[in-house]
Order: sequence, then C-alpha cells, then structure tokens
Amino acid sequence: FRVRQRLTRIMRGALTATVPDPSVAQLQAYFRDNIDKYTTPESLTLEQVVFPWGEEVAEEELERALAELRAGADPAQLGATSFSAPRRMPRQTRASLVRTFGADFADRVEELPTGAWHGPLESIQGVHLVRVAERHPPEPGVFENLETYLRQEWVMTRTRELQQERVDEIRTGYQIELAEK
Repeated sequence: FRVRQRLTRIMRGALTATVPDPSVAQLQAYFRDNIDKYTTPESLTLEQVVFPWGEEVAEEELERALAELRAGADPAQLGATSFSAPRRMPRQTRASLVRTFGADFADRVEELPTGAWHGPLESIQGVHLVRVAERHPPEPGVFENLETYLRQEWVMTRTRELQQERVDEIRTGYQIELAEK
C-alpha cells in the first residue's frame, strides 16, 4: 500500500507541469464561477440568559425572568455567566449553534422571530431565555480580501486539471485486459 502511494506521488510529480501565475482577469473569473464557496452562510446575533444544568431553577423563576426581560430588564442581572454560552453571541451560523448547544436548540432558535425574548429553551448547556437580536443574510466575499487565497487555490486546481489531462492522455496508449482465472 505504501509503495503504491509513493509511486503515485512520484508519477503525479513527474506529470506536473509548472503552472504560470494567473492573471487578475483569470482570478476574477474563477472567483465569479465559485462565488458560493466564498459566501458566508446565513447567521444571527443571539442574546441569552442561561441557567446551566445542575442549578435548580423553578419554572416560576424562569417565567419571572422572561417577564422581566420582556419589560426591559438588563440580561446581565439574570441567570449565570458562562464561557461557552456568553450573553451575546454575534453572527452565529447554524453549524456553530449546533456545535455549542445541539441541533434541537439550533432548530428552535432559527424559528424564532427577531427582537423579542423567548423561552425557556433547553440545550446541552442548560435552559435559555433567548432573543434573536439580528439576522444576517449570506454575504459574498470581497475579491480584494481573498486574492492571495484565490491565487493559491487557482494554481492547485489548475495543477490537478493538468495532471488529470496528462493521465487521460497516457491511458489512451494502453489497454487493460483482465485475465480470467
């Protein structure tokens, strides 16, 4: 197995032509053709009050805290502080919410309207009172900020394409036959 991997690397290296640096026009075309790769996912800014698991919190206390928040109370005066669940979490994607709080919590938060306090919602961290402060639509990347990365990716992609073209060219000169036993 290792011999095969090493031979494959040697052959790919032998087949690799030097790829010239792309022009700005080529990079811009590559960027446009792959814009989805360079677009940030939809996200939201979340504010929350957390009551971690292990701390007994009566349902009446949760209802009182929610009513206070809806009346304009300072969230910092309620619940507990948590490193993994800070009071304000800007630009959270679905993936980041799932990693931090679990899929059920992320599903529920995504359905909440913007601006009002809701809860209680349970997560793997505890019980939350939540407010979706803002929703951020997907944003395409800016070419000038990505130009160095795009250049590297373009060269790698073009190198693979040239290698594959060379392999396909070599294959046309051979015929593989499997002998029956």
